[in-house]
Amino acid sequence: MLKVRIFDVDHGFCAAVQAGDRQILIDCGYHSCRGFHPTQYLQNQAIRRLDYLVMPTFVEGSLAGFSELIGYSLSHCLKIDYLLGNPSIDEESLAELLVRNFRTQKALNFLRDVCQRFSSVERTIQLEEVQLSFFWNTYPEFLDFSNLSLVTFVSFEGGCILFPGNLKTPGWQMLLRNARFRDQLGRVNVLVASNYGRQDGYCAAIFDYCQPDLVIISGCDLDQPSLIILRQYERQMQKFHRMGIGKSRVLITRKVGMITIHQTMDRLVQVISEWASPYQLHPAEIYQI
Repeated sequence: MLKVRIFDVDHGFCAAVQAGDRQILIDCGYHSCRGFHPTQYLQNQAIRRLDYLVMPTFVEGSLAGFSELIGYSLSHCLKIDYLLGNPSIDEESLAELLVRNFRTQKALNFLRDVCQRFSSVERTIQLEEVQLSFFWNTYPEFLDFSNLSLVTFVSFEGGCILFPGNLKTPGWQMLLRNARFRDQLGRVNVLVASNYGRQDGYCAAIFDYCQPDLVIISGCDLDQPSLIILRQYERQMQKFHRMGIGKSRVLITRKVGMITIHQTMDRLVQVISEWASPYQLHPAEIYQI
């Protein structure tokens, strides 16, 4: 069985995937006001081992939480079997990327140390009845961490969730040249909005291949630009609804709290949030794994 938790954070992004007895953490965002940190979740769930820690990118919102989690793993004997990031980012490329993105020596020293622990990334990983698929743009084709995001598809029977990290429009457009990426998009029924739902993370071209019935926006501050992009996602979902594709929705963690996507014993996929009524996802194309 699968359970995916998408946390309400105000810095970065954070999601936990439980596939059977396998534990996966995607990104290390946190909530500065409510006190949520990934380490808090791990403690509350008594998790002492992560099979995979996926770091989609190293933007400022995630870097602080990532540093805390690495420190926690060392001091509390949390075992991290595999640490995954964009494989085209190595110690040599980090210096240029960090100067362009952060200009902080502290971040450079920390990430150089952690970079040595990164595992090689396989394009596809099979975990019982769940499959992880990864795509990425390469350095030096892109020189910003956002467009170098490690994109993750979590596929299971009747569902596929897309975690695009902080991809911006140019990064989306580059990946859309890949036929295998376009094929994976066609299986997605849950899309996490890229770059926290900001305008520069929206790419209308993906909806030529992707027709989700749920879009999740995490980290949206609901300022005027965010409201504009929210309307764009809503218009896309309304179009799919008119086409007869389920009961399309856009959920914002800032409004509904943590969102849990849960596959039940009878293979139905339910969406449960803290402050909104639960509902059942329209099944995606049956994914043969």
